[in-house]
Amino acid sequence: MYGWYNHDVDGRIKARDALSGVHSIFWMIDGSSPLCFLYSSVAEFNLSNEGVHEIEYSSMDSAGNSEEIRIRS
Repeated sequence: MYGWYNHDVDGRIKARDALSGVHSIFWMIDGSSPLCFLYSSVAEFNLSNEGVHEIEYSSMDSAGNSEEIRIRS
């Protein structure tokens, strides 16, 4: 999913936690505001604007542990 696209691209962020389970996923696309938040282990989104986009994401488990924010372009 890396690079420049001139057509819609569907994306998916999937989190796993074998101990307490996944509580939520947080993500932003191109610094979007507000931050997207989903109480689930899978977040799906669609990029419909042509170009390269930056996606920042992180997840939290049910015990309250958060991973570091990751960035993909």
